[in-house]
Amino acid sequence: MSAETNFMDFSDAGASGTRAITLSRPRLSTEKQTTYEDTGRSAQALREMHRFYRDERLCDVVIRGDGARFPCHRLVLAATSLYFERMFSNDMSEARSTEITINDVTSTALQHLIEFAYTSSLSVHTHSVLEIFEAADMLQFATARTFCEDFLLFQVDKNNCLSFLVYADAFSCKLLYQKAKLCAARNFKSICKTPAFLSMPFCHLVSLLKEDGIEMAYEEHIFEAMKRWIVHDTENRSRRLLELMKCVRLNFVSRWYLIEVISKDDLIRRCPATQAYIQSAKDQLLAQGHTYEIPWQLPPSRSVTGLTDKIVYIDTGDPTLALPAESRLHLFDPVNKSWSSVRRSGPLAVSTRATCETLGDVLLVIGGWDSGDAAAAKTLNQRTGAVSTVHEFKVMSIFPTLWYVGAHDMGVSRYDHSTVTAGTRLYLLGGYDETHTLQATVYVTDAASNYHFESCSRMLYALSRAAVVHHSERLYVFGGYDGGGTARRALQSFDMNTGQWTEVTSSVDDVPMSCQYAVCIDELIYVVTGEATSGGRPDATTGSVVKRRCADSLYTFNPRTLQWCHLARLPEPPHTGSFCATTLGGRIYLTGGLRGGRPYFAVDCFNVADNTVETVGNTAEGSLSLCSTIRVMHENFGL
Repeated sequence: MSAETNFMDFSDAGASGTRAITLSRPRLSTEKQTTYEDTGRSAQALREMHRFYRDERLCDVVIRGDGARFPCHRLVLAATSLYFERMFSNDMSEARSTEITINDVTSTALQHLIEFAYTSSLSVHTHSVLEIFEAADMLQFATARTFCEDFLLFQVDKNNCLSFLVYADAFSCKLLYQKAKLCAARNFKSICKTPAFLSMPFCHLVSLLKEDGIEMAYEEHIFEAMKRWIVHDTENRSRRLLELMKCVRLNFVSRWYLIEVISKDDLIRRCPATQAYIQSAKDQLLAQGHTYEIPWQLPPSRSVTGLTDKIVYIDTGDPTLALPAESRLHLFDPVNKSWSSVRRSGPLAVSTRATCETLGDVLLVIGGWDSGDAAAAKTLNQRTGAVSTVHEFKVMSIFPTLWYVGAHDMGVSRYDHSTVTAGTRLYLLGGYDETHTLQATVYVTDAASNYHFESCSRMLYALSRAAVVHHSERLYVFGGYDGGGTARRALQSFDMNTGQWTEVTSSVDDVPMSCQYAVCIDELIYVVTGEATSGGRPDATTGSVVKRRCADSLYTFNPRTLQWCHLARLPEPPHTGSFCATTLGGRIYLTGGLRGGRPYFAVDCFNVADNTVETVGNTAEGSLSLCSTIRVMHENFGL
């Protein structure tokens, strides 16, 4: 079979006839032996046939191969092998011959297949499976071939997956080919640097590069791997450039790389068709005001490639000040320690004293307080007081330079509340309503309902600004403040399956229950706490008690043993005021607010693995009061 054969055109098993096998075999690295049984044949009849074969009784044909001799029965071979059935059922000389020589089959493989014909049992080993498989394919022992293919599925690994692509294609093994391709995709970062990759046939390279499951940090690296393949044999492979470029998802390549590297590449400049294709990509990527209805569409993001986790911050201003006319969104990359601003976040002004959550690629800002600022009132339904709006910031999936910005009616007004996501659901707990009354109510919603909240079981206590976390189909509500601004010493738990609330009895005497943030990492719940240093006075605008928030300690809570543990004292002076907290990659990030009475412009990171705290970045804003984490396209996002 030619290496250029289109793999998608599969033939029936055994259609290869008596071809000779010349392709190289994959190197199997896992020692294994398995015995397969064909349960569809009568055990009693099999025993009798095998006894006749073993005693060489009533044998009417001798099969020779690789110097070995096997007396057999035509009827038994024809019942198991389509090759022998056709041989013995036509007018060919072999149908009348008493001795038949089989070429290109080893004696070991021939013996295994003849034994299988008599016993329906096939024992395969790592050292022999390939020669048995090839013989079963050639002699059209369909069941034995399937047994061998099943065995080979468990032999595919990152060291042989590329050779298995070619091997599986040669024998039209769909499952084996797909397993090898997925393995190559998962290990693309390492295999693209191997000699085997540079020797891949074109058809298999295209199939691999189109795979959604390729795991690579950036799409640029896939372009570089593709280019290495071409440069390995430029004279013969450069004509394939355009077809291969169409496998690279250019909408997930950074603008700088597309303009400065890809479009200026010598290979591309020497190919007018490819150069025109790249120019079309540049025109569309840089176009202003484009929509989904464009002629130049590319596939969606791969499962990993081109995506990166970032922290998204929202500048809502200080809760005691007027609402800004337009809230700004900022992105922080904790790996590169770099910031970028989202310029196209839309004209909506995000409320103060709101909460922020992420569902997939959607950033949600829930509720809050409209301060009554004249400019802001125009963007918040011309009203003041508790907000009944969910602001939705959705990343456009085709061109991440654009956002969809929407506002949905929550059906309930809240500020100083708590929210938490659990799968596709979003819960809203407690807080103050439009009459400035502290609530114990709980509401739940999801994207399918346009974020319109429906009520569910009430909490045991009315409270505001509790730390809430989701763990194993339960919600845990830590602390919170009562109507007088005092931290409530309680831990409430909500069973999402039964809809019942219970109070968790735990050793909380030494734990400050003015909890600010909670997150689940590796089956433990980490809780950021801190005693308010001032406050307790009614807010001049809302009338509710506003205590200054504080983060000075980190505790762990084990939901299985219900035990608390003091993990660390956060650096002095503590974060106070409108700071925000989120988690990413097993680390807790604290940003914004005040430290020592002054605006704080750094990002502090607590690593739970070694209990260390470090400053990992700085921002020009000290009023970042909401944040979450979101997976976005690197570099293109927000520019």
